[in-house]
Amino acid sequence: MNNSTYSNHSSNSGFTLIELVVVIVILGILAVVAAPKFLSISEEAHTSGIQGVSGSFKAFDDLVFAKAAILGIEKNDRNSSSNSTDLQGGFFLDSGEFIQTIYGHPWVYSQDALNYILEASLQDEGVNLPDQQCVTGEDFCFMLFEGSSGPTSIGVPYIPGNSVVVYYPGYSVSDQCFAYYVFDRTDNDVIIGDNITGC
Repeated sequence: MNNSTYSNHSSNSGFTLIELVVVIVILGILAVVAAPKFLSISEEAHTSGIQGVSGSFKAFDDLVFAKAAILGIEKNDRNSSSNSTDLQGGFFLDSGEFIQTIYGHPWVYSQDALNYILEASLQDEGVNLPDQQCVTGEDFCFMLFEGSSGPTSIGVPYIPGNSVVVYYPGYSVSDQCFAYYVFDRTDNDVIIGDNITGC
């Protein structure tokens, strides 16, 4: 006698068409619900990042000004040579970096200075081109604004001096999502802030 049992049931593996449609519908609903939340998180991250840049500008400016005051160089103008290491216009950090100063404030209008302050990689996007979108793999982009229309073109009231704007790749300055550092020649001080309306 044969003790083997025979089953008439066949083993079905896989999903039916109805099960697949139900899963696709559920995934679609989740995507519709989650997408706005994800976009909001992305906007919040950009806003926080830009505010962090302006905070770094402020903290670095405060530290440099304090050191310049201790050294007695807070009333000295900047040496016009960008490669100068004249101790009347700056000082060396313990790391060996030379910080150029202008009336005690750091001269931040170079890629090296910005890389140092922000500890990030930056793409130089030129001068006075607010509508130019930055396309790069770097952490941030920066643009200088010079001349009589410089600061007003970025939404900062005109002040004779230079300004630098830091923003994210994929944006332009006109998108209104940036941090700025402006040296004001009228009272030899700085204006630091951010514009996050477009983040």
